[in-house]
Amino acid sequence: CKILAKTLALRTKQTKLLNTELLRVKPPVELSTSQKLSEAAQSSNTRVIQHEAWSIPYQDSYDNTTRLHTYFMSCYNTWTTTTPQDYLSPYFAVFQSSGHGKSRLLHEMCMSKKIPYLYVCFRPKESTGYPPRTLHTASFLTTATPSEEKCQAFLAATLECFRLCSTVSSKSDEAFCNWEKYKRDNHNFEELITTRAREILPTINEYAAAAPDLRPHPFLFVFDEAREMVKVGDNGRSCFSMLRSSLSRYGRGVFAILADTVSTIANFSPTQDVDYSMRGLETGARLFAPFYLVVNVDLFAEKSDEVSVNGITKVIEAALTPAKLITKGRVLWAATLIGIKRAHIETMTREPSSATEAELLSYVAPHEWTYMVGLAGAKLLGGRRKWILSEFSRNDCLALLSARAQVAIAPTSDVSSASVGSHLGTCIDISACRKSVFSTYTSEPVVAAGAFAVVWHGVDYNKSDFFVSPMQTYEKLLSELQLSLLSGISDASQCGELVARVLLNIAWDLSVRTVDDFYSLLSLEHFLTALLGAEQLSVMKASKAFSDSTILNSRSEEHT
Repeated sequence: CKILAKTLALRTKQTKLLNTELLRVKPPVELSTSQKLSEAAQSSNTRVIQHEAWSIPYQDSYDNTTRLHTYFMSCYNTWTTTTPQDYLSPYFAVFQSSGHGKSRLLHEMCMSKKIPYLYVCFRPKESTGYPPRTLHTASFLTTATPSEEKCQAFLAATLECFRLCSTVSSKSDEAFCNWEKYKRDNHNFEELITTRAREILPTINEYAAAAPDLRPHPFLFVFDEAREMVKVGDNGRSCFSMLRSSLSRYGRGVFAILADTVSTIANFSPTQDVDYSMRGLETGARLFAPFYLVVNVDLFAEKSDEVSVNGITKVIEAALTPAKLITKGRVLWAATLIGIKRAHIETMTREPSSATEAELLSYVAPHEWTYMVGLAGAKLLGGRRKWILSEFSRNDCLALLSARAQVAIAPTSDVSSASVGSHLGTCIDISACRKSVFSTYTSEPVVAAGAFAVVWHGVDYNKSDFFVSPMQTYEKLLSELQLSLLSGISDASQCGELVARVLLNIAWDLSVRTVDDFYSLLSLEHFLTALLGAEQLSVMKASKAFSDSTILNSRSEEHT
């Protein structure tokens, strides 16, 4: 452990030169640029950008809508046809990290499969996320003292409105079309439902007894940002527990999907040892398993960026431009960039943009790249827009390292689920008992650049000069990594490889030093000078083993 601690702190003789260089370096930007990066998400037209991004024609290369619909219908049929009932309530949860398109997937599934649905977003009022909070409904349900009667009144009012525009005998497609028309024609539709819910609240027991049977066609409630539902009120109960109980009363053709990030999975799908519904399966109170394999990566990427030379796939130089890099990884980056450009065009011309997605993604201006990198950096820190080193938590530090060095987090630790829930990690598996969340950080250029930006452009407002040197940031990150390794939060079985990845990342940072140059093509000599120091590199070049000196002046694409 002592040897590991010394290695991770970068205090051995081999890294002394590197330490000196990092301590000497000041961020190559003014404070104003640092603020632009850390506060990139605070654009005055953020909502317009998000709306434009949402309006992009849906791409479903991985057939997510069909997979989700198949699972939904399987759960729905199980709930409506099984007697006696084996399940506690007609709902399941959809979990995945931010930016993978959970909300849009649910919308597209309902629209493409013609499922009548009501969408309710519980996003906090101050949040800048999209879709925005469903004001009237969310406020009606999540009061200081949540009650089951309110939840029942909300369900009853919604189904009453649904019956106004469609009879039970209507065909599924007809019912869906009538319902969508009803929502479009009533611009204050949300307020209508909550007003009606308040009216029938005093006599809700009568409505519950006369709840309609919608079978065999489902009516779906979609509750997004559902973490807000689990907050406990003054009466010791949560909106979620009340709603879950109410859904079972209105379960004849009614189903619900709760969407959120995976850090709150135990709230909606508790582990077996604390979930009373799993303690005696003979009582008929099981829970439907969560759906988490939401795959939306590289949807806008072009495979023409890769070429094959002697059977080895190499990335051509054109693929390392910001325009190409933003198309790699989760759909959030490319969609947001398209939203930025369309919002700008419509602001300037006062007309909708007719440019295609490919045309809009063909070039990324420097300020747009700064915006995207700043957004990624903020999301790595759990949405924190001010990158103050003294406020970095353990989860923040591990996320910044994992985004580039792949720190293996134990699936049973809270850090694993938190990395997915708040720090851009990706959920790849959830154990059957729901105790273990297997997470990882996929190769995403924008996320890696965001981690670099936080390290090199962080500030500390408690200091007189505000600036924090990269070495100070790395010391903080590595200190937290050391503690996580010693406590078993991180896997210590491959420390050698992990230390090597960290050292290589630091050397790359020293080679480029700015966000704009983060994906530059460097000569091998430039990189090795940063890694080993000029003196050690000279010794290497003079050795007999180093016969081909031309490779040092070659750039990366010439020697893959």
